[in-house]
Amino acid sequence: MFIFGVLHHIAEWKKALCEVARVLKPGGVLLFDEPRYQFTWRQLEAGIKSEGMDILEVKTLFFGYFRAYLCQKRP
Repeated sequence: MFIFGVLHHIAEWKKALCEVARVLKPGGVLLFDEPRYQFTWRQLEAGIKSEGMDILEVKTLFFGYFRAYLCQKRP
């Protein structure tokens, strides 16, 4: 699954992340890119982990303003 710059537009982004995790099959991969706008990186990463996903890789883009995350849902 791929999401590009969507979560920061959603006021209840944690609920949206929960829905993404719900539809992602166990072992499924999520790649997404977000700016640091509605949340801190720490909040976003805690949300990812709380939804049963492991962060496999993080890339910082555009002078630290964006981050790309590669995640996998735990089986």
